[in-house]
Amino acid sequence: MNLTFNSFKTLAQNTSLPDHERIGFPAIYRAGYEDIILEDIETKVPALGMRDKTIVDIGCGCGLLTQKMLSLCHDRNHTVVLIDSEEVLSALPDGSNIKKVPGRFPKNSSMLQDYIGIADGVIIYSVLQHVILEDSVFSFIDHACQFLVTGGCLLLGDIPNITKARRYFTTEEGIAKHRENHNDHTSLPFISAHGTLETGKFDDSIILGILGRYRAAGYESHLLPQPSSLPLSNRREDITIVKR
Repeated sequence: MNLTFNSFKTLAQNTSLPDHERIGFPAIYRAGYEDIILEDIETKVPALGMRDKTIVDIGCGCGLLTQKMLSLCHDRNHTVVLIDSEEVLSALPDGSNIKKVPGRFPKNSSMLQDYIGIADGVIIYSVLQHVILEDSVFSFIDHACQFLVTGGCLLLGDIPNITKARRYFTTEEGIAKHRENHNDHTSLPFISAHGTLETGKFDDSIILGILGRYRAAGYESHLLPQPSSLPLSNRREDITIVKR
């Protein structure tokens, strides 16, 4: 779904929606997967598994995954900085270890100066596909990297990659999954032709560009798979960026 920053503000205020729909997901792709996702995030952002660290979550959303992450951080005495719209943040619990910074990142950067260079972990999960619709992805990540301490890790999680999806849906497994999802034993997945320019979507060139940009700037960057137990792992992937 092509959801923008304002779309999520509207969804967050609609308390009649199921939890997963308030963050833009149908049940089949998110409901019941929160524990698996959180465990995966913890393996990719080492600070989460420690104690007394500072975690910044940009575009946190107001879903169950964020609530579980806040509970984990409370148990481990982490300070958590949540960055999202006022509407989203108001739907999340308050706490002595929780700092809420409302506004559209990075346009609210003037409110975040106190957090530059103090974050042991930065989480940007299932966000970039919405950023690309309205803003510069590289500017967004550049600003997010400013929060990191030396050794700190930034996770760009759950990035849909149309090139990865194209590869998957040309395989026997991908075709079978498409037919299962559509309850149609003869149809084939729609696959855009090679060389098609698809505006507002990630492909291999942008993914590899992110890896190269931050390596060139002195960071370590890694492309990582999602657990196969997640329903979109065949179409999405994660990137970590570590400050050296």
